[in-house]
Amino acid sequence: LEKFENKNYETSLKEYCLLEQTAEISNHRLQALLGAMECYYLLNKFDSTIIASNKILALEKADENVSEKASYYLAKSLLKNGNSGQAIEEFKKLTSAKNTEYASEAQYTLAEIQYNNGNLEESEKIILEITSNPSSEFWLAKAFILWADIFKQRDNKIQAKQTLQSIIDNYEGDQSIINEAQNKLDEINNKHTEEQKLQEQKLQEQKEAVDEIIIENK
Repeated sequence: LEKFENKNYETSLKEYCLLEQTAEISNHRLQALLGAMECYYLLNKFDSTIIASNKILALEKADENVSEKASYYLAKSLLKNGNSGQAIEEFKKLTSAKNTEYASEAQYTLAEIQYNNGNLEESEKIILEITSNPSSEFWLAKAFILWADIFKQRDNKIQAKQTLQSIIDNYEGDQSIINEAQNKLDEINNKHTEEQKLQEQKLQEQKEAVDEIIIENK
């Protein structure tokens, strides 16, 4: 446990695997599986995370908290491995989890998957469900940022900017959320400034071309 807390995941993983093989008490084996599952995920070993998650889910006496945790890591690992179809099914199950953070992240991730697949209407539909019944300030803010991306995709820059500004002004949680919203807002503003400069340059070139024709015709 100490090595895990010190982020020495490779060493922790070896110890958890050894404990799983040698543990005579079922609870000790479960703790070993949980520890190994988390280590695998943090080491980006998603195939092994999936195997460990499924082992936990197959245990008859695993309580709801343990099952939800295993399902959470299973869904995230499937997505990391590119198995989006299976991941979607697992995330859908997690939206009804008692652990509100798992449920909120699952719902947000489903919206994000739809956005990444170009299904803006479906993504927006899920975002509206999140905003109508939020259970996590963090994932609600993430949903609003994703919503701003949808507005931007639809070329509704005003709505995108207003949505991002509302997060910057009102969100009081994780600073990374405010930074993300600010970066996206800056990107929209900078692009608008560049477009204005290009337009002004084009108009100036057209004016110079017209002036040149007039001079030549005098």
